[in-house]
Amino acid sequence: MKYLPLCLIEDDEIMGESLQDRFQLEGFSVQWLRTLASGRAALARQRFGAVLSDIRLPDGDGGDLFLEVRQLSPNAPPFIFIT
Repeated sequence: MKYLPLCLIEDDEIMGESLQDRFQLEGFSVQWLRTLASGRAALARQRFGAVLSDIRLPDGDGGDLFLEVRQLSPNAPPFIFIT
């Protein structure tokens, strides 16, 4: 079964690398982004199965991104927040 990739938005290098490695070991494709702006751009151009987002990012709040994405598309992927 083919899954849509996961979108990981995490600025911490250790946490991001650890999560990316774990999901890849489980067979998922992961796009790891380190800023809110890069996450916003990726969500605008690509479909994802789910978004794992840090709440506190260097350029904004992951919760605000969730609200923004939900307003633009009722079919937005599910978000899981980490901090």
